[in-house]
Amino acid sequence: MVVRFQCVLVMLLLAAGCSFDGISAGDGDSDGDGDGDGDGDGNDPTDPTCTPSFTDDFADGDRDDFWQAIARNQEVESSNDLRETNGMLVVDPSEPDGGWQFTGYRSAVEQTLMSSLVRVEIPMSLTGYRGSVGLALAGGLWEMVAIEIEDDEVHLTYYNNSNGTTDPIPYDADAHRFLQLREEGGTVFHEASADGLVWQELARNPTPAFFEETLIYIGVTADREEIGAARFDNAQLHDCAP
Repeated sequence: MVVRFQCVLVMLLLAAGCSFDGISAGDGDSDGDGDGDGDGDGNDPTDPTCTPSFTDDFADGDRDDFWQAIARNQEVESSNDLRETNGMLVVDPSEPDGGWQFTGYRSAVEQTLMSSLVRVEIPMSLTGYRGSVGLALAGGLWEMVAIEIEDDEVHLTYYNNSNGTTDPIPYDADAHRFLQLREEGGTVFHEASADGLVWQELARNPTPAFFEETLIYIGVTADREEIGAARFDNAQLHDCAP
C-alpha cells in the first residue's frame, strides 16, 4: 500500500514519490504488563529518565521559533489553514492544488533523536476523518519513521532506504490519543498512550542513521476540500540519554 503522509513528506524533502510493501513490526507488549517496555513492571518506560528539551502546549497563540509552518507543501509565515487557538494547534486544510498535500508544522532545524523521544497529543476522535493525521521523523530520500492515523487505522511507518511499512492496526480514539516515537539502545519504538503516562509499544525496528539529523513533522495530509480540522496539543521533545 502507499502511506499518504510518508509520500507527501518525501516529496517535501526531495520532490519524490514513493510506494512500498510490508516489513516486520514489534510484537507489542511482549511481557503483557501493559507498558510496552518488556520488563514486566507496568511502569512508563520513558518519563523516569527523560528530560523535556522542548515543549509546546500551543497556549500562547503564536508559533514557536522551533517550528516552520507548512501549508499545502509550501513554507509559509502564516496561513488560514493552520492556527494556534484555545490551547491547541488547529490544522484545517483548504482545497489542495492537486494531489495529496501536507499542512502542519515542521521543525525549523534538524534535531538529534538518538536516546530521545518526540510525542504529541491528538485531543479529538479521528473516527471517520478523511485526511491522514500524524507524527513523523524524516531524513533524506526514502528515510521516514512515522505514526499516522488514516481511514480508522493506525499506520506504523518505517522506511530506511528499503521498501516497507508495518501492517495497519485498528484505530482507537482513546488508546491512541497520544503518539510517540522513541529511540533507545539502537531501537526505535512506535508507541501510543491513553493518558500520556503509560505507553503501549506498537512496533519496533533498528534505529536508522538519519536519527542523528532529522526533521519533526506534525500535521495533516489531504487531497480533498472541506475535510474538517484536526487538532494537536502538547508537542514534546525529550532527551533520554543515560
